[in-house]
Amino acid sequence: MTRKATKTDNRRTSPLFWVKQVTLYRSLSPVEEIRTIPFAPGLNIIQGKLDDSAQEFESGHGNGKTTLCRLIRYCLGEKTFGQEHLVAEVKHCFPHGYVGAVVVVNDEEWSVLRTVGNHRKEFARQGVSLADLTAAEDRPAYSEFLNRIHEIGLSRLQQREVLSGGEVIQWLHVLALCSRDQESRYDRFWNVRPSRSDSGFSKFTKVDVSLCVRAMLGMLDVREPQILKRQLELESELHQLRKKIEEKTSEPAFHITQLRNRLLNEYGVAQADVAPLTSEGLFTISKMRDARLTSIRDELDEIERKIADLDTQINGATARLNEIHEMQERNVTANEATASGSAVLEQSVGPENERQTILEKMDRLCPTGELVRECEKVKEKLVQLDKEITSKKLTEDQRQTVAIVQRRDQAQAELGRQVERQENPLQQIRARLKQLNEEKNTLLKRTGIVSEWLRVIPRVTDELLKWHRVEQGEEPNQELTTLRSDEKNKVDESERLKAELVVLLTKQNERMQQFQSRFHGIVRQAINSTFKGVVSVAKDELVFRISRERSLAGEAYETLAVLLADLAILLESSSESVCHPGLLIHDSPREADLNVRLYEKMLDAAFSLMTDGQGKTPYQYIVTTTTQPSESLRLANVTKETLSSGPGSLFGMQLEIGSSDANQGTLPFGEGSDT
Repeated sequence: MTRKATKTDNRRTSPLFWVKQVTLYRSLSPVEEIRTIPFAPGLNIIQGKLDDSAQEFESGHGNGKTTLCRLIRYCLGEKTFGQEHLVAEVKHCFPHGYVGAVVVVNDEEWSVLRTVGNHRKEFARQGVSLADLTAAEDRPAYSEFLNRIHEIGLSRLQQREVLSGGEVIQWLHVLALCSRDQESRYDRFWNVRPSRSDSGFSKFTKVDVSLCVRAMLGMLDVREPQILKRQLELESELHQLRKKIEEKTSEPAFHITQLRNRLLNEYGVAQADVAPLTSEGLFTISKMRDARLTSIRDELDEIERKIADLDTQINGATARLNEIHEMQERNVTANEATASGSAVLEQSVGPENERQTILEKMDRLCPTGELVRECEKVKEKLVQLDKEITSKKLTEDQRQTVAIVQRRDQAQAELGRQVERQENPLQQIRARLKQLNEEKNTLLKRTGIVSEWLRVIPRVTDELLKWHRVEQGEEPNQELTTLRSDEKNKVDESERLKAELVVLLTKQNERMQQFQSRFHGIVRQAINSTFKGVVSVAKDELVFRISRERSLAGEAYETLAVLLADLAILLESSSESVCHPGLLIHDSPREADLNVRLYEKMLDAAFSLMTDGQGKTPYQYIVTTTTQPSESLRLANVTKETLSSGPGSLFGMQLEIGSSDANQGTLPFGEGSDT
């Protein structure tokens, strides 16, 4: 999103955003106020009262200074007002609590109410007092105010899509740069939202902080973030491309090794793993290939001979098997004839045999107790048998058949013995045939394999020689050529972008020199005229340094450079071409390894810079501290509130842990854990 820069020399006479009042409420129904703190344009100090009798923690700490800063940020759109444990304690102690603020936005006065308890509804209205808003029955939603500060807070940005990855600058980015977390300890300029503060906005990187500040100050050409984004893309693309090139470059050697091993291990080409790939020599891969093909053809000839021999043996065994089968069939026929004759004989002699049996028993007693010969039933049976015998007299053919059967009965035993003798040779012949056929099938299978080798070995060898030519550069690798061409194009594009970026930065140098002049002036005023402030744009960050003859090391000067950089950016906000709310909040900067003398001089310099040449105050600078301001600042009445422990703390009491947290250990509160 790009907006055309407004070319104007107009300067603001009051901050674009400034906080007029903060009020804490125990409840809204009924309205029960805890504390009201007034603010004004210019320097505003919130003092942590020194108490030599404090035993629980260091004097001046744990009274709510950090929480006050977080509550101001909360009213300006942040999602929470403290670390997780602090929020839980406030909700436990003030379940119906609210924080109210009067915020002036582009000369519009807004009253805001946000919950610090368990309620969900939040409110804001323009043009009414905070008291009127709390008393009103119909309160507009807080979202109206949030939309307004987003609109006004970003209205001066010439372009918003400037962050890494093409991300858009949001109001919370700007707010973060105007209100560093105390947990950052002011150690580095870009460290504005450390994760331990639980602000919910910790992913604000070094690169993005630099880009955001430069965009806010009008020191960023719209083309620069596009170049930086494309450079990141090119860096990633080149990394992937060079990885592919490396793989493609080593590809011939890989394929050569694989194909050599395949010829050696799968197809039995002797010395295929070491044979020279050149066309001349005694033991080249081509000659090893030809030798293997010759041995395969010889093997095929030998297999054909063995198969022919097996066929001869199989034919002989099959003929013998057929002879035995024919003999068995003849025996079956003979047995069938014998069975037919036996049936005829049985029919003719059966009744006679039964009659003879009865006659032999004539003198025995029958079951009725009388002699068999006198039994009427026996007499009837004998008459019946006589009739059957008379009716079944044998014909001439039957008498001949019976004679034949009688002879075959004698031969049947011999036939059985012959069948038994034939069974053993039959089993042997069948087993031999099975063995011969298995041997033949094995040879046929081997024939298929080696015949395939005759086809594959020349093809694999040709593939091997092709990769050798590619490796030697005798044959082009089209894929590798394309990849290297792509690499060159991307490298050329990257160099063009670097050159373009240098030109852009050179064009921005005038604006950078102007801003450095301001930072330099603040450094001299805050320390003395022998010191110098230096601003530079490195590859991925905006760097602020304090130097004399050379850059000064030490945490005190590094901290001071961060604080004065924030002040220099604040002073730029009076220009209508700069996107800055004109509001700066520093939470306990003295505790970040800054000695008392440097701290006092910094605050004195800040106070003198709050008013412009026309006597107007276009800035608001809110500072919390445990260090008493200098005498000149005390006389100027810039201290807006003094907080102490217990009843004198921000909420008028020592916050308590809820029952659900009662068994979780707590430590004494530091600056990052105010209550």
